[in-house]
Amino acid sequence: RPGASFRLVLPIGLSALGLLTVFAASPAAQNAFFSRFSTFEDLDKDKSYLSRLALNQKCWRLFSESPVFGVGPGRFRQIYVPLDLPGVLQGHSDERINRKSSHNSYLSFLAEGGCFGALPLAALLVTLAARGAFAAILLNRKGEHCALAVYCSFIAMSVHF
Repeated sequence: RPGASFRLVLPIGLSALGLLTVFAASPAAQNAFFSRFSTFEDLDKDKSYLSRLALNQKCWRLFSESPVFGVGPGRFRQIYVPLDLPGVLQGHSDERINRKSSHNSYLSFLAEGGCFGALPLAALLVTLAARGAFAAILLNRKGEHCALAVYCSFIAMSVHF
């Protein structure tokens, strides 16, 4: 049975191996890897990031129009909302951006379901997170390590949404 030191060394070792692989890669691969991080330096010009902010703006405007019941399931892409687009997106039409999916599952759910739909979802997620943590720890102590992996996957997907 792996000891506590193994559980600590394994993730650190895998991370170090990943970094070593990046630095040992070809210059073209290194350039591609590090250029992805350079986009965080200037988000004011990143069209993908600004499009997502505009879609978040649409979610909040739809929610403010109908906060109790929302605009209805599956109607996010069908409803037009005038948006305040930043300068970088001025070449894009409001209509084109309004037809996109929200890219934020929680805000989309809030806009489509309002508080009537979002509060039960929030209660479910909080319950699963709290009781799931307790169950995962308990099962992990009994040797059922896959429960911890399932719980971590749940948390990761919840953050992703």
